[in-house]
Amino acid sequence: MSDSIPVSKKTLTYADTLLTVGWASLLEECLGGTVRIKDCGDHFDVIAGCSFSSKDFENQRISPGYKYVLNKSDKDNEQPVGDVFDYEREREKAKIYRQYQKDMQNAKNRGQVNKARQETGESEINRPNPELQVLTILSSMRKGFRGDKDVHQLIEENSDCMGSIVAKRIAYYRNTDNQLAAEENIFAGKVSNSQFFNPITGKGVIRPKPDGTTLASYPKKAVDWFEEWLKFRGMYNALLAYRSGDDLKLYVIEPQDVPSYVLKRLRHDLLKENLWGGIKLDIQAALNLAKVLIIHSKEFDPTEGMMFMQGTPKDVIGGLHLAYFKSLGTAAALMNCSFLGLPGWFEIHNHETAVAFLEIIEEHIGDRSQRKMGCLGSLRENNSGDVPILTQYRSFLSSGNLMTFLEFLAMFATHIIQQRERKQPVKQFSTTNLGRLFVMGYDLQKIVDNEGFLNIATAIRKATVNAQYRKVAGTQVWDIHYGLAQEWKRQVKYPDRFVIALSKFAQQYNAENARHAEQGKERRKNISTQDLSQVVKLIEDKGSELVGMLLLAYGYAKEPKEPKEDTIQE
Repeated sequence: MSDSIPVSKKTLTYADTLLTVGWASLLEECLGGTVRIKDCGDHFDVIAGCSFSSKDFENQRISPGYKYVLNKSDKDNEQPVGDVFDYEREREKAKIYRQYQKDMQNAKNRGQVNKARQETGESEINRPNPELQVLTILSSMRKGFRGDKDVHQLIEENSDCMGSIVAKRIAYYRNTDNQLAAEENIFAGKVSNSQFFNPITGKGVIRPKPDGTTLASYPKKAVDWFEEWLKFRGMYNALLAYRSGDDLKLYVIEPQDVPSYVLKRLRHDLLKENLWGGIKLDIQAALNLAKVLIIHSKEFDPTEGMMFMQGTPKDVIGGLHLAYFKSLGTAAALMNCSFLGLPGWFEIHNHETAVAFLEIIEEHIGDRSQRKMGCLGSLRENNSGDVPILTQYRSFLSSGNLMTFLEFLAMFATHIIQQRERKQPVKQFSTTNLGRLFVMGYDLQKIVDNEGFLNIATAIRKATVNAQYRKVAGTQVWDIHYGLAQEWKRQVKYPDRFVIALSKFAQQYNAENARHAEQGKERRKNISTQDLSQVVKLIEDKGSELVGMLLLAYGYAKEPKEPKEDTIQE
């Protein structure tokens, strides 16, 4: 007797994940209770809440586990058995809902729409089924594939023998029986391959050697119908699909240590998000996944939360498998398979840390429901200068590497100056949330709480973003130190050169203060020798690159409740 099924990672793609999630769905249906998925390195463990043996499944009636997708390509006389998803009806519903949203945004049409709803007694326009988003993209990639439909029908028609088949498969996976059920012959050769479910099995990939250029199809005999069936089940619990222009992106949520029902709820909530873009889509998908995970945790909501995290989001959900399909007109070709990790910045142990994590995420990407723009909102993928900044952030998001983030912040500092010069909107990161991230995630409290460090960071802020803000407002009285971020980035790797650059900035900053004092104009607090001494000591202890990049991060960030007039009268 055992309580788990091991699922090997055969392809190291999301096909393994879909198979694992499908097994979890199957055990949930047959055994009930909570089924947990745990990543064990070279395999996943699908862990039931009770001990079981393969014999427990022999006499069970097992359903396909997903709905039959009925669309125009099906024969008119076809009568599918079991649950059906009427694809054409759902598309029409989505079309009506989009038009409704469009009319409601137009003030002229809004009154007519409300009047018509009152006359018909219709209280609310029905939202389309969230699954339509995924099934629309599956439909565009079918190209004759109907494996999910065939398996659905075969299982419904042969439900009396499915229990014994599943029992044999469980014994096979546990290495207690090397023989598969004879009943499986009725399914053999009934399912063809699809890159939608198996991204690395395109045409010609199984040729033993490159002896020709023929686009040989993946043979049916190499396709295991049972595993494909579980992947079909897994799709409805872990797969997300989006359009990126004419191209397609598939994401599969990778479990690290999570109950199956939580995984399904996370996917359901993400399907409701109106996400789009290229690099931004990757960033938004990962951060929104972390967001809904925290919102559903008991640390954030003790009464309604679904599970305790007691760690980082990355300890619960490893990240997102990503497959990018390039549109070729009549078909789509797989261009890239990658993995995007979830943020593991710091551990969540209580409501306070959960709220801190959520506020950092909101500052980065904003809140669509409240129409709040995040700091990344001013970066545009159609602007060649912004693409490297977004790419740098995505690298940080996946790796969690501190220097990668600091490099991003230095690049973003230049972006702030450029946007302000163009009089375009831009949101700065706040010192509050940067402090939370640096202290709780990277143990940098001794640096970011240092008085000299904070005083010099304030001076940087006054000489750059604040001075430029006042220029745009027409109240400029201080010189703007353009190019400071770029210059310091070049110097921080060399301690002696960076200390010279730091001293030069302090001398120029204090000299400008002295000129204002002589002329009886507005004044600022000087950088003191004590401030410089403290920062030089930090450089000696922690390194010039870390301290210098942190100074830029804080210097170009926004202080909480920053006064309108950026001055200190002496």
